[in-house]
Amino acid sequence: MNAHERAKEQLVSLALGELSEQDRADVSSHVNECHECRVELERLQKVLTCAGQVNELSVDEQMCESAGRDVLLAVEHQRTQTPRGGPQRRAALIWRLTMKNSIGKLAIAATVAVAAVIGILTVGNPAPAFADIVRPILEAHTAIFKVVTNTPDQPATTMECQFMDPGLGRHTMRIGNVPDAETIMISDYVNGKGLVLVPSQKTAMAIELTDRPDELEPGKINVFKVLRDRIRAAQENGDESVEYLGESQIDGRKVIGYRMTEDGTDTTIWADIDSLLPLQIEYSMTETIGAPVTVTMMDIQFNVPLDPAAFSTDVPEGYTVSTIQADGSTPTEADMVEMFLIWVEAADGKFPSDLTLTAMSELGKLLAENKGLEFGDKTDLSDPAFQEWVQTFQKINRSLIFVRNLPEDADWHYAGADATFGDATQPIFWYRPEGSVTYRVIYADLSVLDVAPDDLPE
Repeated sequence: MNAHERAKEQLVSLALGELSEQDRADVSSHVNECHECRVELERLQKVLTCAGQVNELSVDEQMCESAGRDVLLAVEHQRTQTPRGGPQRRAALIWRLTMKNSIGKLAIAATVAVAAVIGILTVGNPAPAFADIVRPILEAHTAIFKVVTNTPDQPATTMECQFMDPGLGRHTMRIGNVPDAETIMISDYVNGKGLVLVPSQKTAMAIELTDRPDELEPGKINVFKVLRDRIRAAQENGDESVEYLGESQIDGRKVIGYRMTEDGTDTTIWADIDSLLPLQIEYSMTETIGAPVTVTMMDIQFNVPLDPAAFSTDVPEGYTVSTIQADGSTPTEADMVEMFLIWVEAADGKFPSDLTLTAMSELGKLLAENKGLEFGDKTDLSDPAFQEWVQTFQKINRSLIFVRNLPEDADWHYAGADATFGDATQPIFWYRPEGSVTYRVIYADLSVLDVAPDDLPE
């Protein structure tokens, strides 16, 4: 039995004040750090409070006030969040309350009412707690899984992924069913290094992350870390952004699901109904800058033995290597201006029709065509033209990240579809920086000015 399970078993004793000073300190310390146990202790304390209130009433008052009403309401309030094992712990509390003569016969009657309610809520197998579903994800030291990404009008991409704490990733990517088009991406998120390998060509590209924060934020580029961050954010919010979906089936297996909603992204976790181990995780991103993208993690296995050498960013023997640098700093307004400049230079003075992933992909293809590049199994990582394309497309991608990271109240707009490059009077993009009363406006000559809300285009 681990520390978490031991603490859960002692919650009733903690609520009743039966623990020794040392045990009380140990369990209280765990409760302060564990959202699940903290919520369960609060539920137990509500039952105690209600039982105490009933004990203070006279017999006539209890008849008038319906002695079990407060308790019924307290338990009903927690119905949708009842964790597995919760009813049993509260039933234990009820039983031990009835054994305490100091509470009195009327309080015993109230606790019996609570027991009846718990019995009603237990019928039909209450929903396992969200914390029980996500615990394997939060506690895993290693994981292997498959990721399938679907973007409208583009071939699906499939990645075989490995993850190892504190921030190592290995992703083997295939686009569609193209033979010999395998690409391996190895990332050391902590040290800011990466390696791209094309085994069919024996070519490699080493990536060095520059201008990154003193403390790297691996969640920005690590799909497993992103998932963990979203889970912790939901728990810190008291699971208010979490919705229980009930039972379903995946590949003939019974599963239960929870959905988290945050920052325009729905994350759905499906877990085996018996083991509670996550089987499939789905991201549905309602892009503020384009069509929705669906990402599915499947075939997930936790804490499997992995070879640290598989995450090495050293170039394998026999490979031809080139090195590029990737900007790890936070994208800014300057990245938007640079993207517009790249666009008009590649598209004969035209601005993008809109700011979507599809439009940016079209720009990437245009840039590749201008350089005579072909993608797929014929892509040569050592080709200087390809390396230049990677550096350029990185700048384009940073502009999308800048827009996506704008807060909801930034109220951003794009109006450059029909603009003429060089027109200093034509606004093409504007937004309100956080805490500002004025807007930042980028014009078609790529100048930038602060503008009052009343002076913005209608």
